Amino acid sequence: MAMCGTQSSMVARAVAALPDDALVDPGRSYLGISKMTLQRKRKDGIGPPFVAMPAGTQYRKGEVDAWVLADKTGMPDKKP
Repeated sequence: MAMCGTQSSMVARAVAALPDDALVDPGRSYLGISKMTLQRKRKDGIGPPFVAMPAGTQYRKGEVDAWVLADKTGMPDKKP
């Protein structure tokens, strides 16, 4: 079930308020990209650093923010 714009922006604000070391699943509501795109970037080695958890892949909020800030588009497309 997709979130409406209001719910998505509420989630994005809630995630933004978390401490940098909090584990998050950034997806569409925080980054504006699909889980598939994030998964592809992770597999291609150009996504943010991740933590493999038994319940699925998670990301530290501070590392996601740094990854976004590394490129003005918020979606780096080059390997470092």
